[in-house]
Amino acid sequence: NEVEPDDLLRYGLIPELVGRLPVSVALDSLDADALMTILVEPKNALTKQYHKMFELEDVGLTFEPDALRAVAQLAIRRGAGARGLRAILEDVMTDIMFDLPGRTDVREVVITKECITDRRPPLVVTPRPEICLLGRSNVGKSTLINAYAGRRALARTSRIPGKTRLCNVFDAETFYLVDLPGYGYAKTSKREHRGLQVLVREYLVTRSALAGVVWLLDVRRDPSPDDLAVSEILGQRQLPVLVAVTKGDKFGRGRRTQRARAIMDALGIPFDQCVITSAHTGDGIEDLRQSILYFVANSPPTEE
Repeated sequence: NEVEPDDLLRYGLIPELVGRLPVSVALDSLDADALMTILVEPKNALTKQYHKMFELEDVGLTFEPDALRAVAQLAIRRGAGARGLRAILEDVMTDIMFDLPGRTDVREVVITKECITDRRPPLVVTPRPEICLLGRSNVGKSTLINAYAGRRALARTSRIPGKTRLCNVFDAETFYLVDLPGYGYAKTSKREHRGLQVLVREYLVTRSALAGVVWLLDVRRDPSPDDLAVSEILGQRQLPVLVAVTKGDKFGRGRRTQRARAIMDALGIPFDQCVITSAHTGDGIEDLRQSILYFVANSPPTEE
């Protein structure tokens, strides 16, 4: 595979004969480095084509180097060579490209090695983090949201606890405030109770946009088994947590501080991660606002 026409001339063949010989070329198989070059360097390289399509949606696109190498290695294992690159990328990109036109909250999409090797969905980077409000039914979440926003009826309140059965999302301009369903209310059916538990758990465990948790606890009540279960989930995720002790107006200043310390000790959370609030008197509401803004300011770019 290294013979050239000049070699044949030096061997003694006349030029007229050399020009009539068929040309046979021996090709070496493309290795991973060569396939990665094909993915990124040609003018119409596949990755450049995808970048252009994402620009039409005003969304950034990043292929991590390990992801490109994983694409190349998969093409080699399949014996498909360069022809197999498009099929592999299409398999990864089809779903996200279908979803993008219907979304306005995506800033960037990142293709990682795991997208290729483990068939995980691409990382979706959104511009705004989420802060969730978490607590037992009847702990006063809706009332506190209204006090936080300075609006009486932003979140609907009810005399019957456990009315919130969905995640209510409030647009706070630079972040989303997510009101999770209250947990621990005994009058829901067992099936509905389990469904709410799964909803809350899945949100806390898997939601990558979650930047911090405001956990509401009633100053009059010791932590329940449900509260302790939530504490374990939060500890595993290691999210920033602020405990908002609600209904502080039910006790005098000294007594409510004593109660708040007892609650924090029972949960194993430092007392400086606690703010005592009252939606009726406004105590602690401004501290709550500043703490939430601190969560938002120190949150990394969010990913799904």
